[in-house]
Amino acid sequence: MAQKDQITKLQNLDIDLDIFYAIRIYKDFIHLQGNLDILAKRHLENLGYEFQLNDDFLEARKDGVEIILSIH
Repeated sequence: MAQKDQITKLQNLDIDLDIFYAIRIYKDFIHLQGNLDILAKRHLENLGYEFQLNDDFLEARKDGVEIILSIH
């Protein structure tokens, strides 16, 4: 998928991008990273993202989107 297509995909997601402090767009996936916020986590879970605990962060992947929520 081209970068422009990835940007369009990101814009069409129902995700509040203000949740994240880092947004990386790669050819094969989109990486979103932010701090853990319980309301944001619930919002993302309602969109179908299932989080797994991985050391000091939560991680979810779905449809070419990877989300990391750091636990502080």
